[in-house]
Amino acid sequence: MVDLLDVIAQNAATRPTKTAFVFEEERLTFREFAEAVARTAAGFRDQEIRPGDHVVIACYHGNAVVVTYYALLWLGAVPVLASASLLDDLPAIVRATDARALVYGPQARPLLAGGPPPGVRLLVAADGSDGRGVPLAALAQRAPIPAVPRHPDQPSGIVFSGGTTGRPKPILRTIGSDLWDGILKLLAYRLGLHDVYLYPSPLNLTALLGPTRQTLLAGATYVVIDGFVPERVAAICARERVSQLTLLPGQWAELLARPELDRADLSSLRQLGLSAGHAPAALRQQLQERFPSLPLLQVYGTSETGPIAAVQDPDPFAGEPHYVGRPLAAVQVRIEAEGGTVLSPGEVGEIVVRTPAAAAGYYRQPEASARTFREGWVATGDLGWHQEDGRLSLIGRASEVFILAGQRVYPSVVQEVLAARNGVQEAVCLGLPRAEPRQLVVFVVPRRGALLPIEELRQAVARRLVGVPADRMSVVVVPTLPRTSAGKVDARALEKQWAARCSVDMIAE
Repeated sequence: MVDLLDVIAQNAATRPTKTAFVFEEERLTFREFAEAVARTAAGFRDQEIRPGDHVVIACYHGNAVVVTYYALLWLGAVPVLASASLLDDLPAIVRATDARALVYGPQARPLLAGGPPPGVRLLVAADGSDGRGVPLAALAQRAPIPAVPRHPDQPSGIVFSGGTTGRPKPILRTIGSDLWDGILKLLAYRLGLHDVYLYPSPLNLTALLGPTRQTLLAGATYVVIDGFVPERVAAICARERVSQLTLLPGQWAELLARPELDRADLSSLRQLGLSAGHAPAALRQQLQERFPSLPLLQVYGTSETGPIAAVQDPDPFAGEPHYVGRPLAAVQVRIEAEGGTVLSPGEVGEIVVRTPAAAAGYYRQPEASARTFREGWVATGDLGWHQEDGRLSLIGRASEVFILAGQRVYPSVVQEVLAARNGVQEAVCLGLPRAEPRQLVVFVVPRRGALLPIEELRQAVARRLVGVPADRMSVVVVPTLPRTSAGKVDARALEKQWAARCSVDMIAE
């Protein structure tokens, strides 16, 4: 079976001088990338890293991250992707994943002041010599080695679930599921040989490295960017002649509000991407008004399943609230009630998926694996419904739904209502206790220069949630929303903000 390492070798042979990766002024052609991967793999081998060893990657800067990831796969080792939001739990991650080595950058260096975490016998410093770890650049000086033979069911890495509302779980990926993840993303995003792709989320390694699969398969160029800064994104799109820009909904909302977007030369863009389960219909409309001639692609998936469904222009249902498209090729979707009963079209239940891109399970968590991975099907934890023609709609995470005034409240419904109001850039709804009775709390980011009429927002939500009185709702205007390293809204951080606000209110009283 051909896999992504075969694709790396084929790209080096068939398009050796074409640019594969760009980070600031550093460029790697496909041939240079393949050579760097094979040389770095040899360096890890010389440091006694063997096939099957688990190696934590906790560095987030530049092309070196991509090279390190594929070098470990080239050697047959198993990369463990510790994104920046997980650094406080780095010793626990090492312990939980049986890691024997750690590749670290400046963000993780302070955590090593007392020495390496227990079990780690090799430290590799991604950004040069610091007297503690072997410099990563030194590993790349070895003579290249051939890739270790592998099979589709072989582990290819451990990534972590989003953890925006709970503790992240270690997800075990395989060589075969990674290939299918790349194939399905290639189909969803319609990438081609001449595309230049930009998706800025480098502090989250899953979000950074996942798109490399479809760009490698397409032979396209991937622009790696160091953090999401709206004005930089616009400038880099112009400088690198980016043809596809993919962002999360909150990132798009922020970029659309920036004047730099109007000043940048974006004539190279041929399509836009929305990487999200749920994107407000109002945001899609804003994007289509700002870029009327560009197709807008939206892809829904999870860390456990890979891509599930996509909205691809032209699609007459693209503007419907909660609509996330039709299942991709080779992906089957059904809706289940609690207990596993398969529901009929139009009924709301848990979205359950069968796909060749699915992970093998949670690493050394058999009970959690049994709840999620069920005889070839994967329970996503998302609620939604489908139509007889295959159209899939997503209403939110099951864990986020709450009861208020005897009514089941779906946060995405509230967010849709508020996103459609003038002056609202972004809104997030949470069901949080202040004191009894329970409160519906909405955090709202205003558009630049807008004054939000709080009472009108509360009444708009109350009209949508019939039976829920407006005095059970709190609207909090904030300049920005806290985000995880993947760029998603950090619900736990908002809960802490609300708790702190309530504490101050009680003291004032």
